[in-house]
Formats: sequence, structure tokens, C-alpha cells
Amino acid sequence: MKKSMARASITAMILLIVLAAGWLVVKEHLQTAKAETTGKYDLTSVRRMDLSDRINATGNVVLEKNASIYPPYNATVKKILVKPGDPVHKGDVMMILQLDDAEMVNYSSNWKSSLEQAQDNLTVAKKALERETVLYKAQGTTIDAMENAQSKVRQYQEQVNEYRLKLESLTKNGVDNDNNVLVRAPFDASISWIDVKLEEAVTTATQLLTLCGDSAIRVEVNVDQGDIGLMKMGLEASISANDQNRTTIQGIVDSFGSTGTTSSGVVTFPVVIKPKTPGKLNNLLKSGMTVDVTIMVDSHPNVLAVPSRAVREENGQTVVQVLNQGRLVTKKVQLGFQSSDQVEVLSGLAENEQVAVPVIQAASQSGTGESGKSQSNSGMMGGPMGGPMGGPMGGPVGR
Repeated sequence: MKKSMARASITAMILLIVLAAGWLVVKEHLQTAKAETTGKYDLTSVRRMDLSDRINATGNVVLEKNASIYPPYNATVKKILVKPGDPVHKGDVMMILQLDDAEMVNYSSNWKSSLEQAQDNLTVAKKALERETVLYKAQGTTIDAMENAQSKVRQYQEQVNEYRLKLESLTKNGVDNDNNVLVRAPFDASISWIDVKLEEAVTTATQLLTLCGDSAIRVEVNVDQGDIGLMKMGLEASISANDQNRTTIQGIVDSFGSTGTTSSGVVTFPVVIKPKTPGKLNNLLKSGMTVDVTIMVDSHPNVLAVPSRAVREENGQTVVQVLNQGRLVTKKVQLGFQSSDQVEVLSGLAENEQVAVPVIQAASQSGTGESGKSQSNSGMMGGPMGGPMGGPMGGPVGR
């Protein structure tokens, strides 16, 4: 029994000695790492972050131009079938106009008669051209007569095309058999305002009514000349509504201008943002509102990244220094997109690994000594990513 207790005591003592020795080894490694990094490096974790490149701007909510409805012909207001606030769907008849007897009521019959006459003239001209062609081949007529016959055919063909288009426009513009003009909604919307009254005479320049609604909503922003070159159709954008929750509405770049305007010496270009799901805005955006807009120029969300200063070039390879078992070791990495101070890691590092970032130290007055040496080493990186890193770092790292 006493021997067993003695052996247990000896075993315990040996275990304590081993643990103590292990602790001393770990402590030595930590002290070595601390000595290696103190004054030279800061340690930071490889972590996921959003490196997306954005343009922030303030814009105004506007309605599309076709939200204001005008008559296709001079006419008289016969019926008004809607009132302000009413919802309408694409194709709904909102108003009926009566073509003016004195000026427009004979459009259809006049154009039909003109079309028939032009078709008859075209038939005669084609026969004349056939005759002149035969004679010309037999040298029985002149080139002038031949060309004149060809000109007549072109003339009457143009007239036929013109009157056909005019007759088609009547149907397209909603003219029925009683010469009523049916004014239809061009998209799903609601009636903002009625601008005319019953029996009022209107011209093609008279605004009949104004539509509002999600389908007509756009946001216009002005983008600085330094950023307009990054603009593309279809870029993702987010619009911050002015409700209590500051609801974010997703949109896309619908168009952008090529001519800038100058204000107080600053040149900007117009960009139009279209909401992605107009049917779900729930009146969050109203014409005249001022909203904040973020345009996603280059999307790089949730990527592994390290500070740009942690990267350097060694023997033609892009590398970083990583803390491994208390010591700094060099690891080769492949990099991607670069922001102002962070760079995307495509391969070579894992999340939460510790990388060394050189400490920026002020150079000594003599330009030598330890401080000067530290400056010289960090200078190999050419600032954040410049200088000798132009090889592997070129391409995906740039904007």
C-alpha cells in the first residue's frame, strides 16, 4: 500500500515537472514572439468584411414624364371616369374625348380616301415603270424617262405608307368608330390630379391628368465627375426612405447622363435610379421627397481581408507574416480586390489567423538606427500596396 502511494506521488511529481517544463517552453515562445513583434509589428486577425465600393449621393423623387397624360388630338372632354386618389391599372379607360367636328371628325374617312387614291396612283405608276423598263431595254426611251417613272413609284409608295401609319395611329391612340378618343392608363398607378373639366376644349398641349404611383417613381441623383466613369446600367442601388424606420428600398441604375452641369465649380452628372419592386413601395416614396441613395459600384461583401500594410513581396511572391506557435512565419497568399486600406485574400490564409502588420515608426534624425531600419523594411511595400507589388497585385486589386 505504501509502495503504491509512493509511486503515485512520484508520478504526480513527474507530471508537474512536465507541465512546468511545457509552460516554460510556451512562455519562451510567447516571449520570443513578443520580442519579435514589439515595436515592429501589430498582430491583427484575418476576418471577413465588406470591401464593396460605393457611391453615396442625395437625390430627389420624381415621376416619369409620361405620368402626365396629354391628348393625341385636339378634342373636347366628353367623360371623366376617374377622380383623384382612384387606383387604375394599365389599359383602364380614364377619360373619353370627342374629336372636334370642325377639325378632326373626318380624320378616318379623309385618310382612308387618301390611302385609296395613293394606292391607285401607285398601281398606275408601277405599270408605267414596267413599260418604260421594256422600252429602255429595246432602246425605245431615254434614261430620263426611266428615272422619272421610278421617281413616281417612290412618291406614291411613300404616300401609301404615310396614310397607313395615320390610320393605324387612330386605333393606337384609342379612337373608336364614333370618333371618341379613349384615354387609357399607360401603367398601374393612381390618379394624382385631374387638370380639365367636362366639355372643355383641349389641344395636344393640354395636360389632361397626372398619375402617381410606384411604377412612375424614379430617383434622380447627381454624381461627381470623378465617379461617373464607374457608372453602368443595372448597377445595384439602395434608397433610404424617410419613414420612421428609414426603410431601405432596392433599386437599379436605370440611366445616366453624358453631359455634366457645373455648380460652384463642381461638375456633376445626372443618374436615374429605378426601384426594383415598384408594387411594394407602399407610398414610401412620394414625388418631391429628398432621399439618400447608395450605388454599389463594385460589390465585394463578406470577403476574407487583411490590412494592405500586412502584405509584401518576397522573391517575386506576395506574402504575409503569420503567427504560428509563437513565431512569425512567412506564408504565400493570393489577393483580390483592394479598398483604401484593406485587401481581399483569395487563398493562403484562414479566418482568425494572426498576421503581422508593420508598425509605422517615425524615422530618426540621422536616418539610421533601429527606427530607420524599420522604415526601410516597411518601405518595401510601397505605401499601402504600391511599389514592387505591381506584379502579383496588379489587375484584381485595382478598381
